[in-house]
Amino acid sequence: MNNIIPIFPLSLVVFPHSRYPLHIFEPRYKKLINLCLKEKTGFGIVTFADKNFHDIGCYVEIEEVINVSASEEMDIIVKGIRRFRMINHWENEETGYSMAEVEKYDDLMYSYDPILFVEARKIFKHLIKRINYKLDDFFWNNLSRTELKSFKLAEKSGFDLSQQLTLLELRDEGERLNYIINHLQKLEKYLDEKTSLLKLVINDGYIN
Repeated sequence: MNNIIPIFPLSLVVFPHSRYPLHIFEPRYKKLINLCLKEKTGFGIVTFADKNFHDIGCYVEIEEVINVSASEEMDIIVKGIRRFRMINHWENEETGYSMAEVEKYDDLMYSYDPILFVEARKIFKHLIKRINYKLDDFFWNNLSRTELKSFKLAEKSGFDLSQQLTLLELRDEGERLNYIINHLQKLEKYLDEKTSLLKLVINDGYIN
């Protein structure tokens, strides 16, 4: 990841190692995606909310082009690579999309108590079982393989945008797992609203 990257502002959060589908229809972003495909580079996704850019984002690379329409609109899948902090951003008048100066935003604490993950996974499994939602083997295999287990669990934990941003900002895997545990424990109290909880989990957008 370079320290100057193109920026794609969206009303969503992409976590490191997450896979997310995007529909590209604006001419400036079609131009961006084509450039990235040609040069085999990526771009930064930052959350745009309340008329502002969030300064912590995720650098993504294009994993797959699913479809290109006659009007050159594209359906693609991107994969989160690593987080960054946006120092400054500006609009490129020639291309129409924004560029940003960024710095890496990695964890400050890499070790954590493995019991936290065991507890988070236990509550998570209990919740999805109670709402009768089945996750395929891809999810569980990816959860087992990834070092950033908190981000994988967060994909299907019913977080709203604000909570996703909070999780993205945390630089300690133990803190993120604790955050997820507290969130899931609160969700258990609202299981009577089964449909609402199921909708939150299913409509997250992330690909297993």
